[in-house]
Amino acid sequence: MERSQPQVQWQQRWTDILTQKVAFYRALSSDNQTLFNQRVLLFLHTTAVEAGQFEVTEEDRLLVAASAIIPVWAFPKWHYFNVHTVYLLPASFNQQFECGQPDSLITGMVGTGPMSGKLALSRPHLHLGFSNSRDKRNVGIHEFIHLIDMADGDCDGYPEALKEFAYAIPWFELVDKKPNRFTKKFPT
Repeated sequence: MERSQPQVQWQQRWTDILTQKVAFYRALSSDNQTLFNQRVLLFLHTTAVEAGQFEVTEEDRLLVAASAIIPVWAFPKWHYFNVHTVYLLPASFNQQFECGQPDSLITGMVGTGPMSGKLALSRPHLHLGFSNSRDKRNVGIHEFIHLIDMADGDCDGYPEALKEFAYAIPWFELVDKKPNRFTKKFPT
């Protein structure tokens, strides 16, 4: 069951934050920025962004929403039915969500089993992912891509929901030909 967040109206300062922090947003036309803003509002209405050890900022929420929207931008009716809460942690974490431990090496994790419907992100790494748009290391976008892939029930690199779209074919061919490239860089 979806949790409905308080209804919010778009704030001009949010446009300023997205323009400053998100290269993808800056590259959009004015009309597409308006559509992006609407999708941000929908995402924030249906998905909680929470943290236990600090107060979540508007910028945090906007970067989480941008992470969700960017990978599905070409699919305007896409809805993440498989996540209702994104938890931000103050640093990288371990399997028990503890920060500051020798094994606290995780920067993002999609929940399964009892954690189904939840996603955990290291707050500093979420922000870092948007600080350099050319390094292709955005943990927020990476984790939302896992959610897209898991929409068919499996996290296997083949998001069934996108297979019908011809322009997804190069992605599937790349995953088919070079699977080790992905598992070495992004172990699951």
